[in-house]
Amino acid sequence: HRSNILMENMARSWYEKGYTDIESLENQLEINKRTKSLIKLVGSLMRKRLNGLDIDRVKEWAEEYGATEELVTQAFKDNEFRSNLTLKNVGDTLKKWHDQGVKTVEDAIRFSEEEHRENKRKASRKKVSGGASWRTGEEAGLSSAEKTEEPQERNVPESSDNGDDKAIPTDILDMFGD
Repeated sequence: HRSNILMENMARSWYEKGYTDIESLENQLEINKRTKSLIKLVGSLMRKRLNGLDIDRVKEWAEEYGATEELVTQAFKDNEFRSNLTLKNVGDTLKKWHDQGVKTVEDAIRFSEEEHRENKRKASRKKVSGGASWRTGEEAGLSSAEKTEEPQERNVPESSDNGDDKAIPTDILDMFGD
């Protein structure tokens, strides 16, 4: 009786999950097998024991992206330049590959190289003559022969209290208004 109840509960569970035929059940068993191997691989690559959130991420990679051990290893290699490598970074790479239809490691390498070339092309800027991006002096159209005007002095009416005849430069007066 006990084994019949367990079998019946498992059959109900499969039915609720949508495994109504042998193919869908075999597909899910393959995903579960791949998930277990990915969890082991990621744990060794991260050099730590994975927690529940990490395991959920790895399950997502196996179920939604169809990730294989080879693709996950390549995603880790593609993100090794980061000082703090996280599973989110690896997952983002796997998602990008999945969205672009990448199925093999060779496709992933080609895609990453192409993406790197494109990013490098976008980052390069046209060089301005002389190699500088800011122009100064004659490069900007200013000639040294042009004379700058000296600040003009303006006479201010004498003050009734001190009687000094001092002139205040115009630029100082302009700062405070007339």
